[in-house]
Amino acid sequence: PKLPFSFLRVPVIAYNMVVTSGGVCLRRELAFLEQLVTKPLLHAWLEEDYIGTPRLINVTYRTSHNSVHHLYHLVRFYHRTRYQVARSQVIVEWGGGYGNLAKIFRRWQPSSYTYIIIDTPLFTCLQWLYLSVVLGSDRVHLLQHSFDDVRVGKVNLLPVSFIEQVKLPPADLFISTWALSESSLAAQDYVWRCRWFGANHLL
Repeated sequence: PKLPFSFLRVPVIAYNMVVTSGGVCLRRELAFLEQLVTKPLLHAWLEEDYIGTPRLINVTYRTSHNSVHHLYHLVRFYHRTRYQVARSQVIVEWGGGYGNLAKIFRRWQPSSYTYIIIDTPLFTCLQWLYLSVVLGSDRVHLLQHSFDDVRVGKVNLLPVSFIEQVKLPPADLFISTWALSESSLAAQDYVWRCRWFGANHLL
């Protein structure tokens, strides 16, 4: 199916994948970020891209609440754990939405690492479209066959239907904000068998 350029305003996508609450929640998250991050860095990390035409909810940083929310999760995780994210070689994200967290992560930690998003086939297509535009198509790899390999140093988009066939490297960091709790018991068992909870994890 063809997506409109403003796909982030399509109700089913906006309702399921985008934080738009604003208000007290947004002010608290921004206040936390401004205590720990300089404003020039926040500008660089939070400024939205045109694709999808996300709803800008903060004029100062020209950003959406969704991007603030994702960066807040990442910075709060570091602040609480002091885990050296830059040392991670492999990051696995279970359920990647439209790819915004992966984009924010790349801006926040521009060092070389392999990023793997596992999601349903339809959403991997959406992630490929979005991330190819905002990061560049040379940085994104969509696994289209069960015999495809994960490519080192790229954002790899893995349809969940291939996870039993594709050999995945051990993860240093495992991320899932809501998707794992919404997944089937079989999917949760798979994650447990992969011992990704033995990695540092952001849930």
